[in-house]
Amino acid sequence: MKSINIKFSFILLMIVFLTGCTKDFEKINTDPNNPTISQGDPKFVLSAAQNRSMLVSTYYQNIQLLNPDIYAEFYANDLGVNFNSYNQVDAGIRMFWSEIVYYYLNDLNLIITNYSDKPEYTNIVQMARIWKSWLLLRATDAWGDIPYFKACDGSMTPAAYDKQQDIYDDMFKVLADAVSKFDNSKINPTVQDVVFGGNNARWIKFANSLRLRMAMRISSVDPARAKTEAESAIAAGVISNSADMAAIKCDNSSSYAQNPIANVYSQGGFGMSQTMWNILANLGGQPWPASVTATENPSMVDPRGPIMFDSSIGDGQGNYKNRWTGTSPGLASTSGPTTTNNNARIGKFVNGNLSRPLYIFKYSEICFLIAEAKVRFPSWNTGGGTAQSWYEAGIRDNMTEWGIPSAVVDAYLVSPQANINGTSVLYTDNAGNNNTALDKIITQKYLSFFPENGWEAWNDHRRLQKPKFIPFASVNSQWFPGTYDGTDAPQNYIRRMAYPVEEQTLNQTNLDEALSRIGVTASNKYVGYVRKPMWWDPYKEDGSLK
Repeated sequence: MKSINIKFSFILLMIVFLTGCTKDFEKINTDPNNPTISQGDPKFVLSAAQNRSMLVSTYYQNIQLLNPDIYAEFYANDLGVNFNSYNQVDAGIRMFWSEIVYYYLNDLNLIITNYSDKPEYTNIVQMARIWKSWLLLRATDAWGDIPYFKACDGSMTPAAYDKQQDIYDDMFKVLADAVSKFDNSKINPTVQDVVFGGNNARWIKFANSLRLRMAMRISSVDPARAKTEAESAIAAGVISNSADMAAIKCDNSSSYAQNPIANVYSQGGFGMSQTMWNILANLGGQPWPASVTATENPSMVDPRGPIMFDSSIGDGQGNYKNRWTGTSPGLASTSGPTTTNNNARIGKFVNGNLSRPLYIFKYSEICFLIAEAKVRFPSWNTGGGTAQSWYEAGIRDNMTEWGIPSAVVDAYLVSPQANINGTSVLYTDNAGNNNTALDKIITQKYLSFFPENGWEAWNDHRRLQKPKFIPFASVNSQWFPGTYDGTDAPQNYIRRMAYPVEEQTLNQTNLDEALSRIGVTASNKYVGYVRKPMWWDPYKEDGSLK
């Protein structure tokens, strides 16, 4: 059966709107606390929420590319210093908050509220609850405290900002409860479920995988809860192979059906950061492929590197062409070697592949999460296998995604050749700096996140300060006030996104209360709080450990 694509889901979304989801389109886009009653089939409402919250091309560029992908240092200096200095641009931030998170939270809440008392719809309700957790996990990890318990509850009153710790606590409970309520004898969506096609078993694995991700996120600040949740999630069954992973199928029938990352990248190159170059260069000791033309390149490279990034196209005047180089973040995009065209750019494997699946949760992430747990918490019951075996399984799975031959992977895994940071691939080689087992695991996990998941790469760096990043050459002093010495220290990296400006008028009292909890006072209101750490971040604002 042909899987539903993004174009069809957009049509379904418009049908839902036109049949009574809301009578006030502008209001639902700007007020996350005013849901309406849906007249649509819950399967179609779920479909729209899945597809659109994954970000089609315009949303992807304004929300993900210009925020977490830059913070994760996948790219650097693409669209001017405005987007590469931790400056917070409200248009994209508001778009994420209003038009994605709370817009589709409203739809998911409508499913949960209107159909929870109808046993025949229990599977769709549980899918909505799990997807809601996925959506709001991304949101709270971007902003910290957000409206959660009372958001889109129909009360017609501004919702309070709930503490991130309380949000995590509830999501753990929701995910555990949801998996217990699936019933194969009840109604299931088929093509309307664009992620799993109505497969209850895969939804259960996805929910348990989210619990494992969350458990490792909080493991430095609440190791007891992390242990309970991680052990329970693994025992209940997480994503166990690539066939189980969460992804949306894409095709080239329209811009809505295309892979949004490929759609955006096809409109212009996005240049490799020096951080990414430092990670890929020399890693694994594999020679630069003779089939890839480059005038400047490392003699050895991670075999995924020349596929992830193409050599530069140059300035159009014969300069800077065929360079496989990166640039340090925080530089102005003006002229010369700092510009995107003059450095390695996102590769054709991604930007030319409009039918590439849009990955949501890969099996390789599970491998690295379990490997990390075994290294940091050897007393936890995380099932069979060793940290090394899970680490190597994660690498093999991601290498397969990029089409790397198994013989090359075999050679890569036993290589002691370190990258520029000092990290090698061979698990038993721990000589030098940045080369512990945890350094290796998080470095490989970072590479496996590219290009879809700058969100999680940014999260990992905030909680572990791994892999090694390059501090921005310059930062916006309005949003990043105070001492900035440009050293590789936690306090010199962005810790959260700004709240949208509209919240200052629509929900100012509750916003002020949330900001006061993280030490933002009247004298520095709305300024500098992007440097404040998350609840789960083990580092204080000054960079010392909590």
